[in-house]
Amino acid sequence: NSKNELSGASSLPRKFNQKRIYLHKKDKGCSRFKECPICHNLVATYALESHADRCCEAEGHFSTDASAKKLDEVTTCSTRNVKRKLTQCGIGVTSKNVSPPNLAVGSDQSSEWWKKSFKNLPTSVRKITFEQQIASVPLNISKSITFTPHTYEPVPLFVYENFITEEEEKFIISELDKKNNEGGVTHHRDMPVWKSCVFNGPHIGKRWGVHCDIRDRKVKDASYNLPTFFTELLFSKLRCLKPIFVSSMVPNEANAIDYRRSMGHYLSSHVDDRQLSKEPIANLSLAGDCFMTYQINKKDAHSHEKDPKRVLLKRRTLQVLTGKSRYNYSHGIRKDDILSERRISITMRESPLTVVLKK
Repeated sequence: NSKNELSGASSLPRKFNQKRIYLHKKDKGCSRFKECPICHNLVATYALESHADRCCEAEGHFSTDASAKKLDEVTTCSTRNVKRKLTQCGIGVTSKNVSPPNLAVGSDQSSEWWKKSFKNLPTSVRKITFEQQIASVPLNISKSITFTPHTYEPVPLFVYENFITEEEEKFIISELDKKNNEGGVTHHRDMPVWKSCVFNGPHIGKRWGVHCDIRDRKVKDASYNLPTFFTELLFSKLRCLKPIFVSSMVPNEANAIDYRRSMGHYLSSHVDDRQLSKEPIANLSLAGDCFMTYQINKKDAHSHEKDPKRVLLKRRTLQVLTGKSRYNYSHGIRKDDILSERRISITMRESPLTVVLKK
């Protein structure tokens, strides 16, 4: 037994273990892996949810017949004591048929719910991890926030409308418009000033987090830390998105672009650097609407994909680029496709720091 514990081996049948190990070999090219909380094996992040479901069914953690259960009830667990403890804490066993309380993400009630959910749980219950509870968040948590993505060609491109509320939008814009006062106490360490820029088209911009130096092909340390509204508001909502590989995104870089229609601003068609930044890439629209145009690379084009794809990005909408939309399609915004005088976009990426080996 001690040998199995040290190696992280599962108590599942040998045939099931062999299948899981084969899955790891198949996913050898994946860049992100997480430990399955049930069998403790490493699994490709994108496959973690379905893998954990199979483990649960094999070990009898969850009842397979939950059709008669209401959404706010816990599913049948293997022991009554565990179920009672979970109920006391206000959480249910992770299942596709279970929903946490109907709270707005980022609210005080929501934060308290997450904290209370995992406090003082017995060791036997801690297999139900924070990541699993995040994965079980319903697609529509509140009336003001819609988490059901619209999918467009190029696939997969996910668009989440009303990702933030009007009040949250106003707050973020006010934070972005704060200016540095170099000589006074109102200097904001995490809020750089807006600056004119011509990279990928004329615009006004600012950035935070690590710096992707395209010329030197390196990811360098941050000059400005990510502001608190990223970590406390936006990132908490990112973790509540489906599919699970979107929710596993941990951005360490962000930039904001301020487009002014009267100044002729636009976004040149381009593909974000394939090596310095990982996938997915998330982009939040503020202050105004626009159409973004996607064009497939010539070498990747098939006859039915050659035509440009135009996607409407409404204010307060989050779009997530992954797969073909991230690597095989260029994206841009024409002058005439900026539909209001001002539009702000916030793009969030995950870019691992370049490791410098000492001689």
